[in-house]
Amino acid sequence: MILNLSKMKRIAIIEIYSHHVFVKTLSSVLQRSGCHIDIYLSNKIYKEGEPLFQNNPTNVTFHISNTNESDFMFLRRIKPKIELENELVILNSVQGYRILFFFLIKFKIPTIAGAGRISEFFGSRYKVFGLKGIRRILHHNFTVFLLPKIIKRLKGIIVHTQQANDLALDNNYQEHIHKMPFSLYEGRSYIKKDNNINFLVTGSISDTSRDFDSLLNIFENIWQKGLLKNKLVVLSNPKGDYGNKILTKMENLSNLGYPIKYFSGWIPEEEYTLNSETADFIIAPVLEAYYGKGELTSVTVESIKKGIPAIYPIWYKPEPQLESCSIYYNSFDDIINIIENLSNNPKSVEQYQKLAQENLSYYSLENESKKMNNFLNNLNH
Repeated sequence: MILNLSKMKRIAIIEIYSHHVFVKTLSSVLQRSGCHIDIYLSNKIYKEGEPLFQNNPTNVTFHISNTNESDFMFLRRIKPKIELENELVILNSVQGYRILFFFLIKFKIPTIAGAGRISEFFGSRYKVFGLKGIRRILHHNFTVFLLPKIIKRLKGIIVHTQQANDLALDNNYQEHIHKMPFSLYEGRSYIKKDNNINFLVTGSISDTSRDFDSLLNIFENIWQKGLLKNKLVVLSNPKGDYGNKILTKMENLSNLGYPIKYFSGWIPEEEYTLNSETADFIIAPVLEAYYGKGELTSVTVESIKKGIPAIYPIWYKPEPQLESCSIYYNSFDDIINIIENLSNNPKSVEQYQKLAQENLSYYSLENESKKMNNFLNNLNH
């Protein structure tokens, strides 16, 4: 099927994994093209991201799975409708066990996929060793087996970093690639009224992706020195054995009177936004084995969205607009020096925040809509 943006009437977006923020970003950018956007969401994801979906324009329609309807049955039910009414379908997230569903459900219209876990899309190999537990081994290997078969069906992919774009090209990907942010710049109305420095950590509490242990040790060290104006908010939902271990550690730090805020369960969207609004810096305690090939971390998502400077490990490669308003560390010990320097130099905190707001406003709805229009037009070629 030949796509023609000038004649394209309806585009479908499907999200059954978890990335409601990117659904909002993608639909906002696409609706500027003048198309009607059909958003297909699982009931759970719609409820989790509902505050994001309020006040939508008239050319956006939501289609929500029924209560107790499985993701697979939802896909089966909506497939004929999408193929009948839409010229293009975008799979917002192809991750986790939903990869199997997208392998089994093949759309007859042109299909684009979000490639958030880019290292799973390209260059991944079968493994028997080096993964913790039989479940992770099975998931890894069925991903290696199924994902290339899905990729062959695609008209193109969406990536979030230049490193991810380059990885796809290095692996001889021949179809279209569109690079766009996971979140759009919104800015914030927060006005700082004290000398405290509010540090934020986001993302899953998992020993495969982040080292929360070392980060909490760093802050305990700082607080023991009496630098209590450095506050920490852990905007994450603890899960599993490692999550419970970190939760216990955070509870102990709080009981000692240290300025740490944390959560023990799901964080509603309004609460998430409230805490990110007041952050001065976001720290990324991410692991290279998980994020080293161009994967996007939630730190970058929130940094762009609110215009907040971030603190990254030296090997992480954010986009050029982020580099000059970011701080880098070689080891966790470096974070102690970074925080102490910021504590002793309040003007540098202001400078980083000003630079972040100036640089990250580049990711505006207007700019991203223009780039998306070009991408859609190029799908004809």
